[in-house]
Amino acid sequence: KINIKEMTEEKQEEVKPIVQLQTLRETYSEINEVKISKDIIKKLLTNIYTSSNFGQKMEGVIFGRYTEKQLIVSTLIPCTITESYNANFANYLETSRLDNTKIGFYLCDNGEELLSHHKLKTFIEFQKIFPNCVILTIDINAVKTNTYPFKCFRISNKLMDKFEEEEIEENIIMDKNTIKEFYKQMFKKLNPTIDFLQPLKLTV
Repeated sequence: KINIKEMTEEKQEEVKPIVQLQTLRETYSEINEVKISKDIIKKLLTNIYTSSNFGQKMEGVIFGRYTEKQLIVSTLIPCTITESYNANFANYLETSRLDNTKIGFYLCDNGEELLSHHKLKTFIEFQKIFPNCVILTIDINAVKTNTYPFKCFRISNKLMDKFEEEEIEENIIMDKNTIKEFYKQMFKKLNPTIDFLQPLKLTV
């Protein structure tokens, strides 16, 4: 009896951190509608059409504000989203804009390289801080064929839970070296049945 009780208590203690994280996430009201102006869309498409490589690898940070029901995009800042010095630059912009905050990322590509493990790491680490993260993608192949190129999403809770569970179980102290290796290994062993992305409604 005593042993069973101890084992039960240990098990409860083991699952407690992820339950706490899930409960904390639930305290944020989920916002699934993203609003972007025609001017921002027009500027973005113009940059794609006029660039030498037709927008290939174009990416950056999304700034905006949020209401109870909508995330409103106010500006897009081009930068390499996986590099830390650009993150510092984005943080500077975030603190200097009184009406705006960093709400996510945008990236243009041919549809095949949108979620490398480097980008996945950036998205997940940001979404831990801002659960209503916005990721806007522009499929260059769709732009070329004059079909609708925009998709808006965030990382699914299923995937967030899986990363958080693994991080807690391995008791990893995240530094520049361990975090890269952790995401690299996780990217290799992810269950393909897990839904990676949660679609968001994009309104122009």
